[in-house]
Amino acid sequence: MNSLINKIYKDFYLSLFTNDNLRRLIFWSEKCGLKKDFPYKLKDISEALNSVIQALNLKVPRNIPYISIGCVGYVNELTRIFIREHSNFEMKEMMLQIDSNLTSFANISHILDLFECSSAREMYESESSMNCKLAFDYNFRKMVIIDVFLDVAYFNSYSFLNLLPPTEKRAFSSKKYKYFKKRGLNSFFIDESKNGLDYYSFAFSCHTTDKKLLESATYEYEIDIEKYIKIWNDFINEYYPNYHHIEKTVKEQLDLRINEHLPNCCSEYFENKNPGVYFLLRTEKKNIPKIYEKEVCSLFGISECTVGQLKVINLEDFYKYEHLFKNAHISAFKIVIQ
Repeated sequence: MNSLINKIYKDFYLSLFTNDNLRRLIFWSEKCGLKKDFPYKLKDISEALNSVIQALNLKVPRNIPYISIGCVGYVNELTRIFIREHSNFEMKEMMLQIDSNLTSFANISHILDLFECSSAREMYESESSMNCKLAFDYNFRKMVIIDVFLDVAYFNSYSFLNLLPPTEKRAFSSKKYKYFKKRGLNSFFIDESKNGLDYYSFAFSCHTTDKKLLESATYEYEIDIEKYIKIWNDFINEYYPNYHHIEKTVKEQLDLRINEHLPNCCSEYFENKNPGVYFLLRTEKKNIPKIYEKEVCSLFGISECTVGQLKVINLEDFYKYEHLFKNAHISAFKIVIQ
């Protein structure tokens, strides 16, 4: 694996201070064949997913929402994945578990049949009226779930896509598949369909092609986010050339910060700023490791560390202070000015 291209991401600290978060669900029951501990393994998957979203948020001049994943034994409008190990699981079993608040399946943009099958890496038409069937080895469970929800987050980062009616959102998934075929993109999955799938995640095209690495028992989720961004940019330019993303106002963005410890005048920190990406920093604790005290005081222009000090930095300076975000109880909150 080329470590400069396909990277393994670990950091998700930006997600801890924002309510810009989408909830999405996986349908699972013990009848599907997966072990009882499946729901408890979602924490690791969620953290890995949000680490990739954080990496994208440091590259893209839009706010990409983070994702929280739930696992439930029923289907509602937030369900995007049905996961199973049994090949003979009856679709009617799933259809019996419908949330009473679900008014219409027309409001579900897509739902995927994820089938864990030893040594498999294929995608097919679903036999159960879902958008796509993905068959894969257990080792790639984390990859597939992340890839599906990563596209959900990226889709929702565009204001004009977010506002599409349900019919167009369902068509959008099909457009991505057609684009994948038209451009001849490589893919983690072998397309065993009849060129008629109603779903594709662009993340499927952004993994290593190193067969030895993919077949390793110690494989960890990796992705080329530069390629991922480029595929999305090219796709949007081709299919939505006259649409323009409109970011929330600074005040609306600040309202999404996870706690209420910001002063009412906080938006004034961003007045007369040039268009771009900024970060609002805040001291979250008084007692920080001594090794960082001098640097923190210098950054915030204070004589001693106290809680609630604020500072705005440019995106270009983010990595200069990243060690403080990780180790010195300094929060960073992304603000986009158009």
